[in-house]
Amino acid sequence: FAGGGEILSVQASAFKRKAAQENVSLLYREYPDMQHDWLLFPLPEAKQALGEVCAFISNGTELTTDS
Repeated sequence: FAGGGEILSVQASAFKRKAAQENVSLLYREYPDMQHDWLLFPLPEAKQALGEVCAFISNGTELTTDS
């Protein structure tokens, strides 16, 4: 999970591309305008993202890479 305003967003996007080139499954979600550590704040976007994290953990190996 990365924010579009994240200080490391360029590196996160590069990591996503490299994983795709190497055929490595990767769950990557980028939320526009979110900053570093945005998941720690009481924001609607953080609540949504944490729900996605919980769903991923609950579903185990079911990985979606549509975002």
